[in-house]
Amino acid sequence: MMISGYKKRKNTEAQIKRILIYSAILFLLSVAESSFFSSIKILPATPDLILGAITIIALTDTRETTVIAAIIGGVMSDAICGSGIYLSPLFYLAVALLLCPFAKKLMRSYLSWLALFPVALIMRAIYTTGRAYLFYNGFDILEVLQYAVLPEAICTAVFSLLLYPIVTGLARIVKSRRDMS
Repeated sequence: MMISGYKKRKNTEAQIKRILIYSAILFLLSVAESSFFSSIKILPATPDLILGAITIIALTDTRETTVIAAIIGGVMSDAICGSGIYLSPLFYLAVALLLCPFAKKLMRSYLSWLALFPVALIMRAIYTTGRAYLFYNGFDILEVLQYAVLPEAICTAVFSLLLYPIVTGLARIVKSRRDMS
């Protein structure tokens, strides 16, 4: 009984440390989205780096940690990007809850993440289209797909490819080798 309590406390401490690390990563990604990537005009969209990070966390960590990180990422995204607290926390929560069951059936690898990430991109496309429908009066589905959804998906995919080694490398700081294999 005493040993299981010790293990539980150690697991909780490690989970809290990982959540703090993920929060710092998500904060930096939110700042990068709102400052650096919003000023670059490669495509008329800003990449959703938080989506890439949440997908990586879903693949490499527990469901509880992923859900908490998703909510924190959504709040930070809305707060830092200056759009107010709207739907992002709910969107990232939905992503985490939908992807976690699939992610737990996959190996923890970059290739598995590449297989899982398109599902998150489809969810983001649905979210972007839904926001356009809710918040813009002259809603034209073809224009939204051409000028918002497609550029956003391309930017998100390209810039998120680099996140996997960064997020998993920082998470290794508080995870043992046994947990990361």
